[in-house]
Amino acid sequence: MSTPKAVWYVGWPTTVIGLMRSAFPLTDTFWVGKLGVVELNALCSNAFAGWMLYLLCSVVAFGVQNKVSVKVGAEKYEDVGAVLRDGLFGAVLTYAFIACLIPFAPAYTTTLGVEKGLTVTIAQEHLRASLIGSVGLCFSNVLEGTLRGFGSMKPAIWVTAFMVLCNIVLDPLLIYGVGPFPRLGVAGAAVGTSISTCVGAFMFHRILVKRFEVKIPATAPDTKMLKDIIAIGAPIAIAGIVFALVYVGLGRILTSIDPVSLTAMGLGQQFENIPYTVTEAFRIGASTIVGQWIGARNATRARDAGWSAIRISSAALIPFGVFFVAFAPQCVALLTQDPVVAGHAVSYMYWNFPIVSFMALECAVEGAFTGTGVTYPVLVIAILLNFSRLPIAAALAPAYGVAGVWFTIVATQIAKTLLKTAWLRKTFNDLVDVEKSQLDLHRDDLASA
Repeated sequence: MSTPKAVWYVGWPTTVIGLMRSAFPLTDTFWVGKLGVVELNALCSNAFAGWMLYLLCSVVAFGVQNKVSVKVGAEKYEDVGAVLRDGLFGAVLTYAFIACLIPFAPAYTTTLGVEKGLTVTIAQEHLRASLIGSVGLCFSNVLEGTLRGFGSMKPAIWVTAFMVLCNIVLDPLLIYGVGPFPRLGVAGAAVGTSISTCVGAFMFHRILVKRFEVKIPATAPDTKMLKDIIAIGAPIAIAGIVFALVYVGLGRILTSIDPVSLTAMGLGQQFENIPYTVTEAFRIGASTIVGQWIGARNATRARDAGWSAIRISSAALIPFGVFFVAFAPQCVALLTQDPVVAGHAVSYMYWNFPIVSFMALECAVEGAFTGTGVTYPVLVIAILLNFSRLPIAAALAPAYGVAGVWFTIVATQIAKTLLKTAWLRKTFNDLVDVEKSQLDLHRDDLASA
């Protein structure tokens, strides 16, 4: 199978899964928006917290995917069960850590600068419900990461479709208290998502055990392997968390300009989430294919596969950029009728969607880094470029308002994508050089023998 076909074989089901997953926040926003502007503000203010929560739940999953893809590339299928065992222990540790964050939910809204009152109360209730209910996300991410490592994602399409359907059905029932269901308001959106991910975790486990015959040993975890898994996944996840934390700072700058501009950015990101979930397909495709070639000890093919995935991903998102720029007002009108909020949200989309291919490029590059097992460059660049957004936005906001913040986001996105791409090129070249050196040494040994 050619590299583009291999990337697409892994990537197209994940593209479908990503598009379906984007229904989670859109469903929440649609139903909560009908409660009123206060409730919508509360939900949108938690968008960054939800982002960070997802990334925390993905730390172990990133590492598990890398380890499984390497095992599959080396045809050591019998070792996958031990990797999954360690990953599940990691999921338990992740949830324990998240549980410790529950008392600090008020600190998030304070840092974001949300105006006190009903919005803060509702936002904190929703955030606490999200943290408590993250158990399903912790386990489903690890189990899905194992499937991604195999390079077979078609079964995950059906699981994701069922999870999305559960969320679509549960959201209005729990938000509005239909029939025997309690009226939970905005927190009901978090509860619906939690139940859906728990169902998904059960289904992923069953597929791995029954269809892929993964035997999970009932033994204590390999602490060294668990540390390696976390070491691979942590830089990618922490880079994303840094990204979200910076958005919290940007949110504070936006609320100082106009309180509704934060809600506007949240609405714009609901649509931005659609192409972003598609880029996850190429992150996963690049990670899986590169990891399998690394496992097969072929760095040259790993490099070629990585660049192929990166080229495909950049081209694939152009239609999304064109569509959302052309129909930004109509899209925003689906979620809010407030003219001020809508105006800021549309301007956010006009700034960000023309460079959506850079977002795809960045995700594919990060996936290739994960496949190589060298992930610290992602964290280094994330810290440097993302934190630079705060002083730049703070300097531009007084003179240019929200447009100054939008410009900052776009300029730094382009810069960090180019830097990550350059660093990946160096990493690939280093791996190929090491491979050539080892081959030369092997030839010399054979000649001397």
